[in-house]
Amino acid sequence: MHYLNKARMNEPSDLKIIQKEISASLYWIRGVAISLVVIGHVIGFDQNYGMRKLYDSDLGIIGAIGDAVNTIHMTTFFIVSGIATAIFSRPVSSYQKFFTGKILRLLIPLVCWAPPFFTFQSLVKGRPIDLLSVVNSVIHPYEIFWFLHALIFAVTVRYFFEKFRLSNALYFGFSAFLTLLSMHKDFQSFDVYLYWNGFFALGIILVGWIYQLEAILQKKKTIVLFGSAIVCLVIVAIVSHLLPTRIYYNVPRLINGVPGFLLFYITGHLSQRILQKSAHAAIHYIGAMSLIVYLFHGYFTRFSSIILAKSPGQILPLGYLLILSIAGIGGPLLLNHFVLKQNRILSYVTGGK
Repeated sequence: MHYLNKARMNEPSDLKIIQKEISASLYWIRGVAISLVVIGHVIGFDQNYGMRKLYDSDLGIIGAIGDAVNTIHMTTFFIVSGIATAIFSRPVSSYQKFFTGKILRLLIPLVCWAPPFFTFQSLVKGRPIDLLSVVNSVIHPYEIFWFLHALIFAVTVRYFFEKFRLSNALYFGFSAFLTLLSMHKDFQSFDVYLYWNGFFALGIILVGWIYQLEAILQKKKTIVLFGSAIVCLVIVAIVSHLLPTRIYYNVPRLINGVPGFLLFYITGHLSQRILQKSAHAAIHYIGAMSLIVYLFHGYFTRFSSIILAKSPGQILPLGYLLILSIAGIGGPLLLNHFVLKQNRILSYVTGGK
């Protein structure tokens, strides 16, 4: 279907149609990205984590896939968050509305779910638990909850630039400076905030091209989309291979950010054409539930690993990866369907309305 460029859209209906298509694409991207987050966590960043620790091996091709995945899944999340904020969020004028409307929706899941996860992890690993440590799990970025810290910071920086009507060019320049600053040894302890804000800002800036990209992808032939996806995939693979991610992830992430995002965006359009409608819708649904999967996948993968550890013999790495990945994605979805969304309070504290 042909869409007009945003600049030529004179009818509100034209803009709403293409925004609906963009929204669907972003949900699909989230679905793929959160699935890769689970897979990446199952594989592990190095031989001190995940399957790499269990099998005491780099896992060959599985490890290489894990390295590549870890350079694109979270960068994509922040780019998508920036795009969604720019397109679908209404400008907030007052500090009170900003805090209660945007910050609180991110702060509540952090405060409610970081302590239980810290407690769970401590019990599993046999570590002592005290009140101060539980409080610190909220105040300081703890394991997966660094994402909410980084997103709160990024949303706040964007708000103040909008509040004082500063240009997008100045906003992106400032964010790029923070990203580069995060790579200096004296500021690496703050990279959760400084580094990831750059990808959120990139999403804000990319909005100017997203409308055109969506229109172009709608018109291109399937073979062209397939070829473009392969090019992006090759770039991601080469960068993650040439720049060892286990030494320092932030450099390959910086290079792979845009190719990774484009890879997901293009494959979303390919999915619409070559997958059954139900399969495409399933990934879209996972994207809509991405925060639920993110918050709870660790419980299901951990319990699954404990069960597999008690089974006779050692399961092959590929089978282990499949079982834990399915548990990490499917478990939170079932938990949401049968428990969380049935209770208004639980639904609210996990990011629902």
